[in-house]
Amino acid sequence: MSIELKLFLLSCGVAFVMVVLYLLLKKKISEWNVIAWSASAVAILLVSANPLWVDSAAKWLGIDYPPSLLFLFSTLILLIMVLYQSIQISTLQTKLRQVAQHVAVQKHLEIDPQIHPHVQAAVTSEGEPSL
Repeated sequence: MSIELKLFLLSCGVAFVMVVLYLLLKKKISEWNVIAWSASAVAILLVSANPLWVDSAAKWLGIDYPPSLLFLFSTLILLIMVLYQSIQISTLQTKLRQVAQHVAVQKHLEIDPQIHPHVQAAVTSEGEPSL
């Protein structure tokens, strides 16, 4: 591998890490995602700096074409990240549904408080149920 290619890959990796850190500072990405993406960037930098590692790992695993090992690992990592994102989306959908239901009850009580006076008495001035 030529030195120019190594420098190009190194600059791409550093730029990627800087973008991830910028997104973290702007609160556009969570800390867990920063760790995952940074670890991926470091792994890419290490593999690009030492391509013989991929050849050795592929030979040890019995894979004839070493680049297919890179595709396998990157696909598995992306599947794990998509699964994690799906879990986050499901959790947020549940929370959003609960908040929407709470807001609907609050609006209903504001429109017609005589319908359910015992329910209105259970709601405090902050909108939270009293215990």
